[in-house]
Amino acid sequence: MSDADLLGLKRILRIDLHVLKKTQLVWAGFLLLVISAAFGFVVIANMWSETAPQGLNAAAWLAHRAAIVRDPSVDRYYSFQDLSGSDGHFKNVAGWQDHLDVAVVDPALAESAFTLVEGRWPWKKAVRLDQVPLESRPFTVHEKSFSCETWIRHLGGGMLPGGNSELEGTLVAVGDGVWVGWRLVMLYPCNSIVFEIGRPKPLPPVGVASLSRVPPEVWTHVACTWDGHHVCLYINGLLSGRTAYAGDFSPAKSHSKFRIGYVGNGLGSVRFEMDEYALYNRCLSPQEILQHAWFQYDLKPEILQEFQLAGDALIAGKLPASLTICQTLLRNADLPMEIRSLAKIRAAECLREQAAYDQAALLFSEVAATADLTDTCRRTALHEAIALREGVTVKSYRPQQTSTGTDSAHDFIDHYALCQTCAEYDRTLDAFRHARAEEDAVRWMAKYAPQIHPVLQQSCFECHQSSRAEGGLDLSRFTDGASASLEGDVWKRVAIRVRNGEMPPPDHPRLPKEERDLIHHWANSRPESAFCEELATEENQRQFSGHVFSRRLNGTEYRNSIRDLLGVMLLDSEQPPQDGSGGEGFDTVGDVLFTSTSHLESYLRAARGTIERAMQQDLQHTDIAARRLLIASPNTMVPESILTELQAAQKILETFARHAWRRPVEPPEIAALVSLYEKSRSMTPDFLSAIAQPLQAVLVSPHFLFVVETEPQGAGVQRLTAHQLATRLALFLWSSVPDEELLALADSQKILEEPTLKMQVRRMLADDRSRALGESFGLQWLGLQGQSDRSPDQTLFPEFTPQLADDLREEAIRFVARIFQDDLPLTDFIHSDWILVNQRLAQHYGLELPSQDQWQKVTLSDQQRGGVLTLGSVLTASSFGHRTSPVLRGKWIMHQLLGTYVAPPPAGVPALDASHGPNESRTMRKRLEQHRTQTTCAACHQTMDPLGFSLENYDAIGRWRETEHGVLIDASGTLPSGELVNGPEGLKHALINRQDEFSRHFVRKLLGFALGRGLDDFDNCLVDRCLKQLQQNEYRSSVLIEEICRSYAFQYRYFKPTATQP
Repeated sequence: MSDADLLGLKRILRIDLHVLKKTQLVWAGFLLLVISAAFGFVVIANMWSETAPQGLNAAAWLAHRAAIVRDPSVDRYYSFQDLSGSDGHFKNVAGWQDHLDVAVVDPALAESAFTLVEGRWPWKKAVRLDQVPLESRPFTVHEKSFSCETWIRHLGGGMLPGGNSELEGTLVAVGDGVWVGWRLVMLYPCNSIVFEIGRPKPLPPVGVASLSRVPPEVWTHVACTWDGHHVCLYINGLLSGRTAYAGDFSPAKSHSKFRIGYVGNGLGSVRFEMDEYALYNRCLSPQEILQHAWFQYDLKPEILQEFQLAGDALIAGKLPASLTICQTLLRNADLPMEIRSLAKIRAAECLREQAAYDQAALLFSEVAATADLTDTCRRTALHEAIALREGVTVKSYRPQQTSTGTDSAHDFIDHYALCQTCAEYDRTLDAFRHARAEEDAVRWMAKYAPQIHPVLQQSCFECHQSSRAEGGLDLSRFTDGASASLEGDVWKRVAIRVRNGEMPPPDHPRLPKEERDLIHHWANSRPESAFCEELATEENQRQFSGHVFSRRLNGTEYRNSIRDLLGVMLLDSEQPPQDGSGGEGFDTVGDVLFTSTSHLESYLRAARGTIERAMQQDLQHTDIAARRLLIASPNTMVPESILTELQAAQKILETFARHAWRRPVEPPEIAALVSLYEKSRSMTPDFLSAIAQPLQAVLVSPHFLFVVETEPQGAGVQRLTAHQLATRLALFLWSSVPDEELLALADSQKILEEPTLKMQVRRMLADDRSRALGESFGLQWLGLQGQSDRSPDQTLFPEFTPQLADDLREEAIRFVARIFQDDLPLTDFIHSDWILVNQRLAQHYGLELPSQDQWQKVTLSDQQRGGVLTLGSVLTASSFGHRTSPVLRGKWIMHQLLGTYVAPPPAGVPALDASHGPNESRTMRKRLEQHRTQTTCAACHQTMDPLGFSLENYDAIGRWRETEHGVLIDASGTLPSGELVNGPEGLKHALINRQDEFSRHFVRKLLGFALGRGLDDFDNCLVDRCLKQLQQNEYRSSVLIEEICRSYAFQYRYFKPTATQP
């Protein structure tokens, strides 16, 4: 107890300070009782180490929580406001034990076990959980009754699928919840909640499902009780399910755990946030639960009683009686608007159960349109209104309650099997997210004028106004929230520069921390735009980047397609000319993939040579199933065959054309190929010579060489066909053609179903062909494609052989591909504790490796290597031929990793090498310090140079060194934010602190690569959505891939009107 606390008690109790100090231990218990009675919520707030919050419902919340903690039946109460000291656990405020600790089985997951996030109000804290639960000792049920209540916000399925089902996850459990203890489960295909009490084997658990679905990303109060006779579930204070059970309770074993989050036992994990949790060793009454859920209102006993009667009648199927009670509540003008809206929701549920869907939807809509309600009330109603509008009327996920309350196995109701997704509810969720985003956008815009604009006006307009706007960034043009909302990327860039100390510049007054935090929070809380389900068109944007040009296969795609179709590689003489890049910097952009006569000549040579080599290779296989081309043999070649030459030719051509053209082949197309075969057969001596001609024709056909997405009958935004989507997937993940499994799913249209699509994405990433992500995407993202401008000087670096150069390139390819193949976090691109090397590369890096030359994964003991920053190919590419360049390396980090534009040097500034004499022996740092004395250079170099200096321990070909010109290397630097960076370890730490900035840029790059076009404003919300999913899923690479593949932008395309269309 601090002196400040004692002084406060002195004023309260009129006791001298020295007396109080002397007797505080003796009277501690007595004082606590006295103070709790008179000033409970204040003292308990201090006891929790929580500062008294300011704002909405703060005082009411503190008083309410104090009352809960004083309840002698409360066994556990967790606030999640903060971690408890150095113990690393959340305190049980209701007692001196049973604190919550992180249940970490895998130490690698310890740092990502949970995240503290904003709770129901800005001053509240909540905990976000997924695959790692919080746990303490099991809760013991006394006298067959207990209750628990909590506030949750669920975000969908977690990282860990269940052994029995991938679509359910545990929220809270004591024991396994099946044969012992109990559990609270989220069924996220239908967003329903189930409360179950376990029974001894072989009896199944007794469970009850919620009456209504629980909307995602909405704070929801959930309570469950058992009084020894009935198992009950409450949602937002209202009874939502009840079933009879008077049997025995099977307690959890002493070695079991009470867990919040993932438990296992056949169920997966849920991504969800929890704000408060209370556990009672008695059954709370329905009236208590309603008052707890809406503690900010002092509800009279008769009102609480009427809500209880309405709930009892509804669950019992007495719908008219329940509706009558609700109507009485609605006529009570003295009730707070929120409570009347709650009664309206209950009335709407009655109408829905009576199949009066239009009337129910109307009442839900009225609540959703009511101002000044909490999101809990209003968005729950919005969700139900949209569901009814979309036709979600049959509550198949909510079975009839048929339990007899005995211990019979026949009482079991399989809630899990009955919880199935449907197209109507999928549409509901899409529409709900859209409506929620529009509402959030209005709130976001409303904060600009009173909160953000004054800060900008005072601190930013001097440099960023009208014609004087530095860097072309005119902030003064944003006069209100509406204008500010049009350019979300501007605010993200501003927030990043403010956070990094680059705005205002170092020679201007710094922004106070509270203003920096305000701008950063506001910019990053910009909601997803309604544009998420749109593409840019000629009607809605002057630049219609949503249009994707039909294009030819680029060089990598062509080589990989030949390899996968024929099983042979292109010779050097058959390689097509090198491609350029466009859009976000990739060669998948159609408007830069020109087709020249050189391309056509190489295609003809390749078709002749590869078909010939593939046929020779096939003839070596006696088993036809092992062949790529000659999958059928005529009876003139194999006497026991029943096929004529014409029949064999047709089968070969139809199968090969289907795979090469990536779609079913139309009968006229087959006929044309067979006709070509017949003409060739009449002029050639044998079947093989004749069939080679139409096979070559397949490979030089535009259907193979071009990614043709056939123009539909009408212009505008159209969904891709199943085969077009399969082709996009294969080109994205494999830079090749679809395999037989993908084509079969396209034939059946199943590839258009999201579960099938996700399953295929996972399969394709696990396939060796996903190496293409490292080669095609990785090399271009890292700026290594075709690097030859600054080859190391052979006189200074004779060790840099062509073989070493190939190994360095291969290392980069394998490293990028491995992160996707093994579903590693994107942060491994910055900092990984492993590398991939062979014997030659290990020797180059000074590592010891077994004598074999095979590529292998090596775990690192320090941070000299790991991540793309220390790849030898990157370090070489960002150096000059004869020396390192901190400027080039700093610029590479800013441009390639963080997406920051670096302007070219001003005219007239001499190059660094020309600024010193030929015998200069100063270190690079000394030479650059002199270079930065010129004011025209300082602005950019103050950011680039500290980043580049941190890599000075690597020479111009990526080897580690300690000195330069006999002088010990100083690899330290200070960023504009004041952060000190020292060596690769410090650099990685600085970039990890900016992981969202890196991740955003990486998302833009990968999305541009996948879409084959530059990004526009209509793609910003998809970038935001991908970043949000990454943040909620430990930055796993598969999450990003899946989010791109299931996105509107990936599965739809804008087709421009033709000249003949009106």
